[in-house]
Formats: sequence, structure tokens, C-alpha cells
Amino acid sequence: MLELKERLKDLVRVQLLDVVKKMKPRVLLGLSGVGDVFNEQNIEQGKTYRVVLYVMSSESLNLSVSLTSSDGLQNLGSSNIIATSSEVSNWTKFELQLESTGTNRNSRLQLTTNKKGTIWLNQVSVMPMDTYMGHGFRKELIAMVKNMKPRFIRFPGGCYVEGEHIRNAFRWRESIGPWEERPGHFGDVWGYWTDDGLGYLEFLQLAEDLGASPVWVFNSGNSHRDQVATSSVLSFVKAYS
Repeated sequence: MLELKERLKDLVRVQLLDVVKKMKPRVLLGLSGVGDVFNEQNIEQGKTYRVVLYVMSSESLNLSVSLTSSDGLQNLGSSNIIATSSEVSNWTKFELQLESTGTNRNSRLQLTTNKKGTIWLNQVSVMPMDTYMGHGFRKELIAMVKNMKPRFIRFPGGCYVEGEHIRNAFRWRESIGPWEERPGHFGDVWGYWTDDGLGYLEFLQLAEDLGASPVWVFNSGNSHRDQVATSSVLSFVKAYS
């Protein structure tokens, strides 16, 4: 498992230049989406959403965290992170709860500021507070699965656990522990990065919540394009024991 400081090397760096000084105070600079995963979210009126992010800044911080429509014109809920330079000189975790004042099925997370400086962002997460049994899954989806009365659940899927290349195969030991300490991996079969927030423990918890038996799928040393050498396969297999 990676130390937190190592995990946080993969980051988003936002540099706000002197041009901010020349702009009117109401004009903001920032970013939205923070990757495709935070675009096109279904935000519903009256529901509360938990936003988690790690921040480091070269200056004092006044960061607006908002849920907005895709064009940024409709603000569905916002809060501010205010911190002195000493408070954010190293990685600092912030947690906010945003209650939505409207519904928009094509929403995004938007981070803005009118202060000069360099801001580093990592481990940005938006999750509804109201999930199935409080374990992170969408209620309506798991309710449909439960209605099917599954006797077992198989996880992960075959292509996902193999990877296109063995270097990107799913490794269960890297999917346990605190979410922010999981290294994540590139799902090269479908071309997206995953932080492995849905890992081994979450799978077992879901199976328990559904009253189903867990069936664990492990990689035997093969991917779509390559495989572990025979001389090295023992150490690979030991990772699953």
C-alpha cells in the first residue's frame, strides 16, 4: 500500500497568473469537471452531496466549491474553503456537504477563485450522502439488483481483472485500505483511470447487504496481450493467497 504522500503525487496543478490582478473582483478563474468523471452528474433538488478533496496552495486560499449546470449558469449549491497559507502549505483534506437547491441531470463540479497563486488538487470526490445502507451504492440500482434475488455475485469482471496488458491488471491488495491511499490503476481495456474506490472490501460488503455469496475472480497471470513468465508466475499467484 502506498503512503499518502506518495499517492498524492498524481495531481491536478492549477496556476493562476498575474492576469487575475487585472480582472474585476467578480471575475473568477478555476476549473470544472476535474476530469470527465465529474461532468454530466445527476444532481437532485433537496439532496445532500459530500465533496472531498485534498488541496495544497502556494498562497492563502479562498476556493469556491460548487455544483453547477454543465454551462455553469445554474448554481445548485456551493461552499467556500478559506485557509491561511500555512494551513495549506502541505496536503490538507477538506470535506464539504452541499445541499442542492435544484435538479440538473447534466451537472458538474466547479472550483473557482479570484486569488493569485498555484493550487494543487488531488483525490477529488463527489458522492451523494443518501446511498444504499450508507455503503456508497446508488439506492435505485441496488434495489433492482436485490429484486433479482441473486444467490451469488461475481467480481471483478474477466476483462477488467486481466487488463489489456498485465501491468494494468486489477490487483486486489491495492484496492483495500483507506481510499486515498489506494494507488488506483489504468483500466486499459476501456481506456479510463480508476481509483479503485470499489475494491475488495466494498464488494464483500455489497454481497453481505444483498444476502448473496461472493465469488472472487483473480488473475492467473494472463492479460489480453501478454502473460507472466513461467519463472515468475509463483510470486504472481502468491499475491492472491
